[in-house]
Amino acid sequence: MLVARGSIDGKEGVVFKEIDAPFSAGRPNSGGSQRKFKFVETASFGVTGINQARSVTLGLHDGDTLVPAGKVAIPQNQSIPVIGSVVEVRYLYAYRQSGAI
Repeated sequence: MLVARGSIDGKEGVVFKEIDAPFSAGRPNSGGSQRKFKFVETASFGVTGINQARSVTLGLHDGDTLVPAGKVAIPQNQSIPVIGSVVEVRYLYAYRQSGAI
């Protein structure tokens, strides 16, 4: 049986723990009696630049204007997209003030 602790409002996720599992400090290498579920969103962004550290710069259209939307790292098992392509990005936070994810 799993028990949920946390709230969706303003939180980044929830952890489920087996109710009869003993306490253990730290995190296991794999498995264990707890599971984390992060509250992520996805959106499509245009690639506006390629950075040296396996990351790309993103942009969003606001009418005819391309607005900067931050950077995202590209996983090792994925090829680096070309400038002008559209990528689907999974993100945890979006900041309206800076326009970045």
